[in-house]
Amino acid sequence: MFHFKSGSQMRKAIFFMCVASFSAFSCKKAVDTSTTAQFIGEWNGTGCNPEADKWTQKAPNYATGRSGGVAFSVNNNLYVGGGYGKKDFWGYNTSSNTWARLADIPGTIKARDFATAFAVNDIGYVFGGGDSTLSLVYKDLWKFDWSTNLWGAAATMPGVARQGAFSFVINETAYVGGGRDASGAELKDFWAYSQAGNNWTQKADLPATVANTYAFSANNFGFVTCGIHAGAEDTSTYMYDPSTNTWSRQKAFKGHARQGGTAFSIGNTGYIGLGSATGGLYFNDFYTYSTITNEWTRLGDYPGGYVEYPVSAVAAGKAYVGMGIQGTTRFRDWYQYIPASASTKFNISAGSNSFSLFVTFSIAQDSCAIDVTLPGTVSTNSGKDIFAIATQTVTDRCGNNYAISGSGSIVNDEITITTVTSTSNGTTACTFKGKK
Repeated sequence: MFHFKSGSQMRKAIFFMCVASFSAFSCKKAVDTSTTAQFIGEWNGTGCNPEADKWTQKAPNYATGRSGGVAFSVNNNLYVGGGYGKKDFWGYNTSSNTWARLADIPGTIKARDFATAFAVNDIGYVFGGGDSTLSLVYKDLWKFDWSTNLWGAAATMPGVARQGAFSFVINETAYVGGGRDASGAELKDFWAYSQAGNNWTQKADLPATVANTYAFSANNFGFVTCGIHAGAEDTSTYMYDPSTNTWSRQKAFKGHARQGGTAFSIGNTGYIGLGSATGGLYFNDFYTYSTITNEWTRLGDYPGGYVEYPVSAVAAGKAYVGMGIQGTTRFRDWYQYIPASASTKFNISAGSNSFSLFVTFSIAQDSCAIDVTLPGTVSTNSGKDIFAIATQTVTDRCGNNYAISGSGSIVNDEITITTVTSTSNGTTACTFKGKK
């Protein structure tokens, strides 16, 4: 959904109407006896209060609870499976909020736990992991075709078998690294998988060994944070640049050091949360990471409680998080997350024609925001000026697309503007009111 705010608070909105030429620093009132002219000057506006990020509970997975499973998104639906003691595989339909049992994950006897998963060009992949019940560790790669419900073998990674690895995708190339080998030793090697060539290429090692870390891609970079780094829980954050095949240190994670949670990205913002730490600590908090500003921000808590080893995936701009374990209790909960959007600053001024208005405001969250100017056309109707804003298509700094239209009126001593903004998260109307 799309809402209007500046950071965590809504600023006052200022409305300007000028009939002559418009200056950023002054408005000159023209001699005009029309209804519009009566409202030239400065306006203070209120309204469009922002809403908090939205969590909604969805239908739980039909199977019993799972931990250490995998999830990926293909064709705007979610696919979830595996985990400790499990190799079953399920599809979640985001439109109907229903689950369906699919073909089991192949290549294992009893289970596929602590594997990693990704999707490229509507094909899902599951890599590595193991069967902890039989002390087996894998390095195979399996691809899933959702249209046929069939699994097929893809190229095996040349590196060592591993559990607890991470993965992310940048420009149709999948990257996999870290984890623990069969002896339990942490790894720092890093590999790229090409779907087109069905082959692996070794890339620059991570700056430290990592396992059970949090990873996501955004803004054409890959990010790794927290997890077990060189034998201890850590908050270090690293960014991978595929154009230079290099890693660089970013601002450390803002919360408590942890491992075994979950991470995803929406737009150019990364989200990480949940997990556990030494001392029997479990977490239910979430944080965002801006790939534009290199800043961490605390979000509201996850409604599913304190869990480690959950799964998550994103479809159509909405994240889905669920399952996991606390102590010996495994969950099958499933939640949808929609991030709050933001905007600020309304200014209205007249153009060269006294019956032309321009509505200017900022769209999107602070790190992604851009100023948008929408031209309006005014029609006068006996003490009531009505203006319409033609639909505009804009793209914010993070590459998110918006379609914006609007309308407004000036009645007595009050001006009202309603904008309608459409994004992949839906359509939202927002009304702003101002008085002298």
